[in-house]
Amino acid sequence: MPEKIAAQDHGAHPEDAAEDIESEVASVGHSGGIFWVGAMILGSYFLGHLIPNIAQRIHYVIAVVILLSILPVIISLVRARGEAAAPTGAGK
Repeated sequence: MPEKIAAQDHGAHPEDAAEDIESEVASVGHSGGIFWVGAMILGSYFLGHLIPNIAQRIHYVIAVVILLSILPVIISLVRARGEAAAPTGAGK
């Protein structure tokens, strides 16, 4: 879509192109937010019906969510440490 916006003729008003891009980014952000909220509500509903007495085990659910949230950071740190420890061969 940026190509379509860039291809539009804005003549002497290039700020119009920036406004178009900003409005498109905002609409994508709003769509993503609406999708996220809907997915969380539906996911919670179905999880509540799938696992009996989940209220008594909610701390496990919270722990899994936290672990999944920080997992990408842990993976990138491990990869960065592995790349830093690997010899590059530039000193030979």
